[in-house]
Amino acid sequence: MLNGGGGITVLADLVESRNHLLEALHAVDRERLSAAQLGELLKLTRSTINLLQLEEASTLAAFEGKQAFIELGQHSAVDWLRVNTHVSAASADSQLTLARQLIELEPTVEAVEEGRIGFEQALAIARQVQDLPEEAQAELLEAAASQAKDPGELRRLGEQIRHREDPEGGDRRAYRQHQKRRLRLFEHLDGMLGLEGALPAPEGMKLRTCLESLIGIPAKGDERSQEQRQADALVELCSRSIGWGGLPRQAGRVPQLTVIIREDGAEMEGMGAISPGTVARLCGEDHVERKQVVNGKGVTLNFGRARRLFSPAQRQEISTRHPGCVVEGCTVPIRDCEIHHEEAWERKGDTDVKKGMPLCRRKHHPQVTEGGYLLVEKAGGGYRLIAPPGVEFRPDRWRRRTHRSGP
Repeated sequence: MLNGGGGITVLADLVESRNHLLEALHAVDRERLSAAQLGELLKLTRSTINLLQLEEASTLAAFEGKQAFIELGQHSAVDWLRVNTHVSAASADSQLTLARQLIELEPTVEAVEEGRIGFEQALAIARQVQDLPEEAQAELLEAAASQAKDPGELRRLGEQIRHREDPEGGDRRAYRQHQKRRLRLFEHLDGMLGLEGALPAPEGMKLRTCLESLIGIPAKGDERSQEQRQADALVELCSRSIGWGGLPRQAGRVPQLTVIIREDGAEMEGMGAISPGTVARLCGEDHVERKQVVNGKGVTLNFGRARRLFSPAQRQEISTRHPGCVVEGCTVPIRDCEIHHEEAWERKGDTDVKKGMPLCRRKHHPQVTEGGYLLVEKAGGGYRLIAPPGVEFRPDRWRRRTHRSGP
């Protein structure tokens, strides 16, 4: 910790010490270490991080006690942490919760220092004991240290203790959660839709159950992250709800997306301009209405629903030839695919079972319609994708190594 004067010198010394430690860790030849040694190195690294986070909590307690965030131009310690240390508001709030209780949580802090529990477990204990008797800390600490319960399990144990100690308070807490429910939709600068919110536990479980049902067991070779799977499942849930036709009407109309196609481009009602590839993909969905306009003056020649989907009977016929996505190596079944026209619809392509092929809706269909990939038939049967120039380069696999010279 920093103790008194000479703060600038102390900080400079700490930066130098930190860099020496990181350089020593970076210099370790991990290829020459045995499995046991690699395990010990991981434990050493984690215990060091835990101890540093305790020091951070101690510093944060002093930071808030002096209300330093006001002098530094923020309204709260959480805001300062979020802006200056690049953590989420929830993470900052958890850190602050522990910092405010360091004295009361001395047994938990000692357990982190001794390596019996991790820092995340300490954060969970700090949040749970706020309105519980002193004995609750010992019970939660025992569960974390001896039973190796993770933060989620500690939260649930804290809820059990809370219900045990104050059964009637459970209803009050449930009502408070109900009052705090929220869902905020906002537009990112790049046009994507952002979501932020919180749901009470039962309603949150409903959403999670729906998403997990749609995600299922990821197919072999599924390269999506879990967050991408959840996003795709939410979109699928919305698509099924709109396609079902049972949603309440809006101004007398069945809820649906509206795409306006003009001579000089296309746009989605309520959103703005969209690319030709996006138009091609959306026009294959039955909950999208198209308004065909021939020029930039808004002269409407055709107003209505231009259905170009393959019928269920056609999909069934196609499934006898292609039971799943036709791209080599893809194992997504046809039920999770969209039928792609071999010859594009806008180029007078027919909705013909002989010229339709399933492409998985979450990866390969967007790649073909919007990503610039070419779908090429192989001589021996099947199809492969050819990526546009430059796409094979994966900058996410490359890591810049820079010399750390400051905080």
